[in-house]
This record gives sequence, C-alpha cells and structure tokens, in this order.
Amino acid sequence: MSSTIEFTCPHCDHIIRAQAKYIGEKGKCPNCGHQVTVQGDPSEVAAVQSERPTTKAVTTDVSGPMSGLIAALTTLILYALVFLPIKHTYIGELFTNRGPIPFVITFVTCWGLAILVLKYLAVKQQLSYAELELELMPLDTGMQITPGNVERFLRHLEGLPRKARESILGRRIRGALEHFRSRNNVPEVQAYLSSRAELDASSVDSGYTLLRAFIWVVPILGFIGTVMGISDAVSKLAEQLETEAVASAESGVAADKDTGNTVNPSPSTGQQNKKEKNKKKADLGARWSCGFPETC
Repeated sequence: MSSTIEFTCPHCDHIIRAQAKYIGEKGKCPNCGHQVTVQGDPSEVAAVQSERPTTKAVTTDVSGPMSGLIAALTTLILYALVFLPIKHTYIGELFTNRGPIPFVITFVTCWGLAILVLKYLAVKQQLSYAELELELMPLDTGMQITPGNVERFLRHLEGLPRKARESILGRRIRGALEHFRSRNNVPEVQAYLSSRAELDASSVDSGYTLLRAFIWVVPILGFIGTVMGISDAVSKLAEQLETEAVASAESGVAADKDTGNTVNPSPSTGQQNKKEKNKKKADLGARWSCGFPETC
C-alpha cells in the first residue's frame, strides 16, 4: 500500500493528494473548500481499516501463552492422576522412566490440543454471529442500501453489543457501508469485500502457525527418544553380558576348588597335555623292551 494517494474532489474535480492513513476520514478540498471524504482503492481501504486501531476485535486468534498454560496444567494433571500411579506397569514406564523426551512430547501434544479447542470455540462464536446476520442489518430501514439511508445502517451497527459489532462479519459490514458512503459505487464495495475477505482468511490461517510447528516437532522428538532408548538398551545389554561372564568365571573356579583340583595358571593347557602324552609313550616303550609286556 502506497503512503500517498490521489483522488478527485466530487465538487470541483480538483486532484487532491493525501496520506493513505487518512482514507475514510473527512476534510476540506484545498481548491473549493467543500467537505470531502478521503478516498482510495478498495484494497487500500481494507488494509487501512485492518491496521487502524479500534476497539479490540473479536477474532479467532488464540493466545499462545494462555494455551501453553492450559497445556502445562493438563500435563501435570495427567502425570499426577494417570501416569505416576501406574509407573510400575509397562505403559507407566513409557511415560515416567524413559528420560525427558516423553514429558516434552506430552506437553507439546497437550499444547496443540489446547490450541485446537480454543480455536474451535472461537470459530463457533464467529459462526453464531453469522447466524444472526439479519440482526446486524435494520430491517425496519429496508433491505436496499442507498446513499440516503446508509447512515441509519451505520448507527444501527454502533448500537449492537461490542462482540457482535467487532466480529469478523460485523467489521466487514461496517467497512462496506463506510466505503459505500464515501464512494457510492457498488462494484468498488464488492472489490472491498473481496479484499477484506482475503485479509480475514489470512488472519484466521495465521492462527495455526504454532500448531504446524508442533506437528513437525513431535515426530522429531519421537525419533530422538527412539535413538536414546536404543542407546540405553545397548549399554544395559553390554553390562549384563559382562556381569554374566564374570559370574561364569567365578563359578568355574569354585567348582575346581570343590573337586580338589588346584588351578595352576602358570603352564598352559597345551603344554600339560603334551607332557602327559610323552610320559605315556616312555612307559609303553619300557614295557616292550622287556619282550614280555605282561611280566614287566
């Protein structure tokens, strides 16, 4: 949107320059002195009205800190009433004995659910205003809006409750009436409504940015938790195998002591077997040297 706009005075056709922030406001023509309304393109009018500070609008935006606080309380309640009492079971161990990742995943999940619930309630409220569309328009004034009765329509809107007046539909109707009052051109009002609808749709869609981030974060946290779990399992398996090996060695030594055998660690088993074989061969040779092995 440009900072300076140009429009023509309806009384003297003089080209007037003004800042865009004054669109919709009234002033005097510098040439003829008549009172005129600062005019602009429909897209510029919609953008200026969306940026102009007014009373707090009723939108579908969800407060991040509020939803985060609700998520934190929900997480504490879940762990206090559900997970901790069953921490000795398999399900309880998954949430309480697997490091910090399950706590973070539970909190992020609760935060995303809180955003969805609050968003649903806000959209439901906006739909309730849309169902009261006819109440936003004064039927006693008529169903046709003309330059002569547009002020009565605007006064009727100002008399409505704030939530209905500042809803998405209420602000859109008021903007269209103000634009029609200043331009008196139906196609331009339709263009304004189209621009306003795009801005409102963008505003509603931006409320899901945090939720989209959570959708990416939860699988990443799950992957990190899986890697940490596998590493922990491998380390525990190595410790268990080492413990079993030590226990097996100690049990073998104890069995040798019970049978009266003395463990001699100095000669190797191969050397002992070799000596025994040589001794048997020597005894057998001595017997056969007598000629009669049975009498030797």
